[in-house]
Amino acid sequence: MAGENQFYTVRGYALQHRKRNSLTDSMEDYVEMLYRLSLKQKEIRLNDLATALNVKPPSATRMVQKLAKEGFLEYRRYGHLCLTQHGREVGAYLLERHNTISEFLRLIGVREGRQQDTERMEHYLSDEAITCLRRFLACLKEEKGFLPGQPALGGNALPGAREPLHPERAKRRDLPGSDPR
Repeated sequence: MAGENQFYTVRGYALQHRKRNSLTDSMEDYVEMLYRLSLKQKEIRLNDLATALNVKPPSATRMVQKLAKEGFLEYRRYGHLCLTQHGREVGAYLLERHNTISEFLRLIGVREGRQQDTERMEHYLSDEAITCLRRFLACLKEEKGFLPGQPALGGNALPGAREPLHPERAKRRDLPGSDPR
């Protein structure tokens, strides 16, 4: 395995992740959505899944067949989709991962594009990073006056994260992260 100080392209890291995980990003999205749907409705049809993911039914059919072959769900043509025990466990993890990242982004003040950012990040963060984020969020919840809506802070973001940094402000030398030239 690569050392901590070796760098790769984003694609290189994705390929390393793929070697450790049999699910592709798309497969993860499908399992997560199937799990979400299973929490709300007893019977899930292929069209329900396709609609929820904004994909065409033939695309959903191909992915469902792959997931069934991998043991994540039971599927019979023209029948209902049903996650296996393994599929439910993976789906629960994927949904928790999604919610953890989304909550973190909400707390740091991300308003626009939070769903899109969450979807991107969830496929690239390691299990360890997700565990650390969960611990961090748990610590924040224990801190009085630190979470949104509490008297010491108020609002819906961490201090200093209320407004995005404008590119012109980033050029000022007196701001953190500004160009020193």
